Amino acid sequence: DSRFCITFPLEVSLSSVTSLVENHVKKIFWVLAATRIKVWNLSSYRVPTDPSILALRPDRLGDFILSTPALRELEKRAGPGARLTIVSGERNADIAQFFFPKARVLVFRKSILGRLSLFARLWSGRYDVTLDFHSYPFSTTSALMTLLSGSTCRIGFLDGGGYKELSRKVFNLAVPPPRENLLEKDKSFLLVKKLFPQALSSGKSFPVPVLPREIQARVESFTQTMKLGKKDRVVGLHPTLQKEDNRWSQERYVELI
Repeated sequence: DSRFCITFPLEVSLSSVTSLVENHVKKIFWVLAATRIKVWNLSSYRVPTDPSILALRPDRLGDFILSTPALRELEKRAGPGARLTIVSGERNADIAQFFFPKARVLVFRKSILGRLSLFARLWSGRYDVTLDFHSYPFSTTSALMTLLSGSTCRIGFLDGGGYKELSRKVFNLAVPPPRENLLEKDKSFLLVKKLFPQALSSGKSFPVPVLPREIQARVESFTQTMKLGKKDRVVGLHPTLQKEDNRWSQERYVELI
């Protein structure tokens, strides 16, 4: 009475299956949603007095930092009476509030309840303009937030791939796809200049507001411990990217240093 057990290698992880299903669900949702989106294309747009502006930058810390000069120019051009709302990621919330103390900062959280809460707040808000700084490559999540805002003017990059037609519906004041390898800072300025053609984009520095006292104390302690003078240069590395396809090993960072 023999018994045989045959095993097969299972190379598809649960996370990859979940991701695959999620991507298919997103595509089906957007195919159906695209038929319901009301489109009115804008060749230009006149910004109202004291506008309510929504800026979407819910992704990585580095991308937010690189968009800071464009966000500053946006805030400046909109005028002192403008109401600026910034959607940032969880890791960016503090830095967003630091650079833009007058702005309202909403946090994009990855949990289902966190997303639904944010979507509800955007849907109940009143915005004249939405700029999606996370629109290239095309993001279905930020595109949904753009539509939920109910903005008359929606600015973002057109997609050159499978979401080309959908991006035309989402962004009624669209910017052509940027050239490959264009710096994130320059891409962000393209969006601002679509709204304010006279916006300046020549700034090379990142003006930092006055640091809190506790941060100043930590910086001074670091410089004293490392015996750094005014002529010494410091390079800061931020090896915390969580995407596996972009992640470096510790050995590579040591090699870079």
